[in-house]
Amino acid sequence: MKTFVATVFAFALPSLTLSTLACEDNSGGDQITCPSGTGPFKLEDSRITGSMAFEPPTEPLGRGDTLFVSGTAFHEDGLAIREVRVAGISATRDEFNFGRWTASVTYEAIVTAGPTSAQGQVEFQAVAIDACGKRYPFATSIVGVDPSPHVDVADLVVTVEYPEDRTFIPASGAVPAIITISGSGRAAGAIVSVTVDSGNLRGLDDRGHVILAAPPEETESGSASLIFTPTEAGTATIVVTVENKLAVALVKVEGPPKLSPRRATLVPGSSIEVDVSGATEVVCSASEDIDLLVTHFDSPLSSEPMAIEVDEGGRKVIVVEAVSDPSVSETEVVVTCTDEFGQIGSGRYRLGEGAAVPASGSEEPQ
Repeated sequence: MKTFVATVFAFALPSLTLSTLACEDNSGGDQITCPSGTGPFKLEDSRITGSMAFEPPTEPLGRGDTLFVSGTAFHEDGLAIREVRVAGISATRDEFNFGRWTASVTYEAIVTAGPTSAQGQVEFQAVAIDACGKRYPFATSIVGVDPSPHVDVADLVVTVEYPEDRTFIPASGAVPAIITISGSGRAAGAIVSVTVDSGNLRGLDDRGHVILAAPPEETESGSASLIFTPTEAGTATIVVTVENKLAVALVKVEGPPKLSPRRATLVPGSSIEVDVSGATEVVCSASEDIDLLVTHFDSPLSSEPMAIEVDEGGRKVIVVEAVSDPSVSETEVVVTCTDEFGQIGSGRYRLGEGAAVPASGSEEPQ
């Protein structure tokens, strides 16, 4: 195991204020005045200033290596600093209020602190938590890493998490699916290649890669999560590869409600049944027309949406009926159906004198 020792850069710290001492032991009468901002804070608006230094390693960090980092911290509001973390690792307080601190940061912590660039580098931060519980980044640095030292993925699994208790996501992209990639064996730090035949994946770098990160207090198994949003209805295929391992996940994507037939022309006195399908509960409404009546279980559909229920035969059916003595020779009614995700499907039904009614399920040319 290699350990890289830092070169510490020192500077004079401002004299300690009364409020710092009070916040270090807040059991007295002094009250902490906390900022109203909730974060997350960026370097430019951080209330903590300081430094972070280490001796650059001659070779990229690899598994088992440790980077010895040191630095300083000062709270501009004079509050107590409760903790300093470097790439998620707690630092040791070497002087009052973390005026000086040191940390031994493992390769595993650094390689999971951020994405590895094409040049094999990772940017990591020093973050301080003050007496108000606010997290302020105050220093960043970059170090070269071996992105996959001694990686040996024993097993690779891809799982799909749908919203709530669903088994699909809507094609509209209103709700995404969470894709989790898990590797067993020495999988932490493994660079995984991910492709998808439709839709978009968030969480990949510009090469279509993601790094498996070790869970807390583990250094072997690794996982990564991605967000999938669809671009069309159907089944999206996600393929994940690392070394000689391959895993596949299928994401089911449902489109808007469908009306069948979607278009039809009725003659006076005729009617037609329209099947309504959708992956969730569907509500439908209809435009008003005195010559064309749209009903569901004999209840008229109007501009007020109505839930479409299943009949004894397991179908969701609405009926469009043309009156026998219409007031005009040609007219049209539009039926609009919406699912629980806000996806919309529609159908248009015309009254045309002397025209034939198409059979159920057929479509009139558009």
